[in-house]
Amino acid sequence: MNYSIRTLFLSCCLLFFAACGGSDGAANKEANAGANKASTSSSTYESPMQKLGQILNECQLIQYQVYDLGISFESPPDPRQGMRFYSQLLDQAADETKCKPGKYDGGIVFYDKDGKMRLEVEFNLPQLSCNRFVFKLDGKRYALPMNDQGLAFFGQVLKMRAQ
Repeated sequence: MNYSIRTLFLSCCLLFFAACGGSDGAANKEANAGANKASTSSSTYESPMQKLGQILNECQLIQYQVYDLGISFESPPDPRQGMRFYSQLLDQAADETKCKPGKYDGGIVFYDKDGKMRLEVEFNLPQLSCNRFVFKLDGKRYALPMNDQGLAFFGQVLKMRAQ
């Protein structure tokens, strides 16, 4: 009798572990499917750079603001200002996994020679949170990271606050 209780107990344990292992397998399949979807979405990156370049090429004045630090300034009017900013972006999707949804460190507004607002950008700085510039073109949202030149520029901006 003692032997049959042990056998029954071991059989129940095996069934329990088998059932748990099956659900882990299903969870792993779901996780892999999610990872595949994520890699598919990043592999279908649609570059906004041509359209963005056309808009920024017309911009002569840029206003910058770093929200929580109280830094606010604008560029001197110059037909090359928009393209200077353009040269600070990487043509790839930003890794937004470290970014808080809807939370930005600052904003940038671009104006053309007639003073008409052409583009609004919200950004995050890696020194404060993560590395992304977020904007909409033709109703589609884009998030691009800064290159080393952009990181150096915003590093100088943050140093202005420290002085």
